[in-house]
Formats: sequence, structure tokens, C-alpha cells
Amino acid sequence: MILRCDKAKLLKAIGAVLPAVAGVSRGSIAGAVRVAVDASGACSLNVVSYGMKSRTTVDVDAVASGVAVVTAAELNIAISAMANGSVIQLSTDSGGARGERLIVSSGRSTFNLAAFEASEFPDVSMVRDGRAFSLPAALLGRALEVCAPFVSKDDKRPVLQSVQVLIADGGMTAVATDGFVVSRMTAEIDAPDLKLYLPDDAIRVLRHLLDDAENVEFCDNGRDLWIGVGDTAIVIRPSEDPFPGVLKLFDKNPGRGVRLSRDEIKAALNAVVVLDAGNCVTMARDDGALRLSMRSRQGEEASTTVDLAVDCEAAPTISFDAQKLRKVLAIFNADFVLMHVTDTMAPAMFTSPRDPSAAAIIMPMNPDGVA
Repeated sequence: MILRCDKAKLLKAIGAVLPAVAGVSRGSIAGAVRVAVDASGACSLNVVSYGMKSRTTVDVDAVASGVAVVTAAELNIAISAMANGSVIQLSTDSGGARGERLIVSSGRSTFNLAAFEASEFPDVSMVRDGRAFSLPAALLGRALEVCAPFVSKDDKRPVLQSVQVLIADGGMTAVATDGFVVSRMTAEIDAPDLKLYLPDDAIRVLRHLLDDAENVEFCDNGRDLWIGVGDTAIVIRPSEDPFPGVLKLFDKNPGRGVRLSRDEIKAALNAVVVLDAGNCVTMARDDGALRLSMRSRQGEEASTTVDLAVDCEAAPTISFDAQKLRKVLAIFNADFVLMHVTDTMAPAMFTSPRDPSAAAIIMPMNPDGVA
């Protein structure tokens, strides 16, 4: 195989599929990319991760057809190291004593990458069939912005390692939960009723692509879901386990909310998260202000106050995981949020009238169990 291509095009192509294998150790074929040039000169890059296939195409100057399978992260490093604006050549070499290699070269720079046997790479066939529909890329991007931070990392519950998207009755709802926070995004949309599960590896690929896209194409055959964004396509097989019924938590009356400046609360968190105190921050009403404090295991305490717009009695003392609270505040495109709290040990809901599409429910912590 021999091909030549502009650095920018190759970087975009490898960047489109690399997120699917992020975190996979180098040297494993599970973290590899298959670069192929067919007899017509078309070039494709494929990765296969657990439950998902991803493919993108790129225009190249094809000199000879062939296939090379190399570690995706190493290929990305080699391409990135070349001079901007340069033309990069990828060529295979199977005549050396070290086995199959992929040579990445431009000018005086050369990277010699170890290649896997192409036959070891999983099947890359991707069938596009079933019911076809599309969603605006901006809408799906916003749904992932709100929900993706709370996709679970627990391998024992694969269904929680996804964002659930529901469309019914002219409305779209996206939801995710890690067991401590439930985040939800809602919007109006004219689309057929459907239910999607977008797993974590697919989310990483989509978030990389959506900013440059207008629409996202889907085909659902009841078994596999094909998703297309520009020159990139992915096929996923969603989990068959039922998603937890966490949306019903948002149906409860949250009660009167305490109005908080999002940026002031974030700054206050930064001010108090300075102690060896685990990650538990306590919020309590203090004479017309809200006091945020953390206590270390040695009994030291750091605290600061944030003025309340209204001295609200609906602000009982409550403790949260500081990092998860930061993530909750970050999903709102608004300068203030409402914190709805009914009890010290009851879940708190966060909303904002200036960004009604987003909402989150966060479980409280017991500060006495942390100190």
C-alpha cells in the first residue's frame, strides 16, 4: 500500500475514529486502526471497539492498494509530528526482519510503525439498512453536552454506560445517570417516535464530529444502529438491558428553588476544595448568604460565603460531592441556577429558567461519613 495525503486531511480522518479506542493500551489490536486503499483508489480508516464499528473515508493520492493495521494512537502521533501543510506518505513494508511495518514519512521525517497481521483485525463490514431518519447535529450535540458527563463508568451495568434518547409526541428527551447524578435534556422536535441508546465510545466519536455537521443520519434495523456524520459512519449494537426509570424523578414537584449565581458557586467551590477532605462540600444558609465549607480529616475547615439574591428559608444544610456539583453547574448555559432542596438527605434538583432544556438531580452526601 502506498498513499499520499495532506497532513490536515489525514489528521481529520484519524481524529474521527480515534475517540472510539481512547484509553485502549498500545500494542493491543483492540486499539488499532485499519487503513485500506482499494483497487479504485478509495481510502478508508476503520476501528472496531466493544459493541461498535467506526469508519471514515478520506481523499488521497493512491499509488498502490493494500491494507495496514497499526495502533491508532501511534499513527496519530506520527501524523501530528509532521510539519503543517506537508504531504504525508503512508506505505507498507513487509520485507524486513521485524515483520510488517507501516512507514509514515514526509520530507526528512520518518516513523516506522509496527503493524498487526491484517487478518487478525475484526470484520469491518457495516450494513446500512432499516428505518432511516435524521436529527439536527446541534440538537444531538446539546443532548450529549448535558448528559455525557454523567454516563456511568461501571462495566457491570453496560446500559448505564450510555445516553438514552427518547422522541415521542413532538418532544425529545435525553437522559443519563451514573447512580449519583441524573441529567436530562429536553427539546421540541418534529421527528418519528424512537428510542436510542448511545454508548460511551459512540458518544466520544460523535462529540468530535458534531460541531462541523448540520445533520446526523440514522438507520435502525432493530438490531444494529447505523449513524452517519459527514464522511464518518459508526454502527453500534445497543445493550438489551432496560434503562432505569429515572426520568420519573423529574416529575416530582421540586418545591421553591434557591437562586444561585453559577459562576459564584463555581468560584466558591474552588476556594474551599483545598483541604485533604475527600470531596464533600457542605452548603448551609448563613444570615442571608450561602456558606460553602469543607472539613479535613484532621479537623481543619475551609469555608466561604456566597450572597443569596433572596434570603430563602428553602435552603437547608446539605452536602454534595464537589466534583459532581461542578459538573452539574457546567451543563447550564445560564448565569444562574435554581437549587431545589426539600430535605438534608433528599436528592436536590438543579434547573434554570434561562436554560429550561437542562435539568439535573444530584444525590446528597453524609459529611459525617467523610470526615
